[in-house]
Amino acid sequence: MKFKIQLSQYGLVCERADIEIEAPNRKAAMNKALKQSEEGEIKFTNNQEATDGWEYQVEDCEPIKK
Repeated sequence: MKFKIQLSQYGLVCERADIEIEAPNRKAAMNKALKQSEEGEIKFTNNQEATDGWEYQVEDCEPIKK
């Protein structure tokens, strides 16, 4: 099942990314998206360095209907 996820990256500024994740359920999709964010695999709108580090948050997670 595919999910459309809106992520936020918080530091000194807020960045956003809309991605698609394949996962068996919503919780797994959200966890996978957060893990990929933390590992630097997600491209955000204006990927700058944060001096105090980044925090990641899932804003929205909806199944993609075929």
